[in-house]
Amino acid sequence: MLSLQSPFEFSPKNYFAGDGTSDALALLRATGAFSHSKKDLEFCNSVAKSVDFENLHFEQGNIRSYQAEKADVTIALHACDTATDDAIYQGIKSQSSLIILSPCCHKQIRQQVNLTLTSGGLKDILKFGILLERQSEIITDGLRALLLELSGYETKVFEFISPEHTSKNIMIVGIKSDRVVDKDYILRQIKEIKNLYGIKFHYLETLLFPDLLLSPDLVQLVNY
Repeated sequence: MLSLQSPFEFSPKNYFAGDGTSDALALLRATGAFSHSKKDLEFCNSVAKSVDFENLHFEQGNIRSYQAEKADVTIALHACDTATDDAIYQGIKSQSSLIILSPCCHKQIRQQVNLTLTSGGLKDILKFGILLERQSEIITDGLRALLLELSGYETKVFEFISPEHTSKNIMIVGIKSDRVVDKDYILRQIKEIKNLYGIKFHYLETLLFPDLLLSPDLVQLVNY
């Protein structure tokens, strides 16, 4: 995970609208959470130093334990399984204006999909392993997008690179927004999706709503 901090007021639209303010990217302070060996950590920091990127440094630790200060941008590229959810939570907690994610592996939801609880022809379709795997990816990322919206982010999900390069080519982008969110509606959507596939919980729920872990009815219990 990479967190970026700007020395001035940050605006995602300014950075990516091509109005010239993108030149200020060089001034950003970037910190990476690094879980590999100390030798690899030292190598990455030495490379950053060798190219005069003085504001980039890596710290030992995993995403979940990383404690960021105010981060303007949070980026996670192919963070495996629930590590993507840890990155989303860190971005929300640090009040990031922009959260950019490219998920990888979707084991947590796939293990929960209960075909005995699915209705209609869905059970007959998902009995094929590859289809269950791909559907689990859609469910996982769809719920992530909804939970980002619930947390006040305008969210987009799209393909950012050709499948010929990698099948893990979905990107989720959340932009912090002040618009009014219909939280009851979003919570009903989340509940309906979970009920459809027999899912008890999404890991990101346990981070955002720790007091309601495994609650049978998130819609009735979450109050803002």
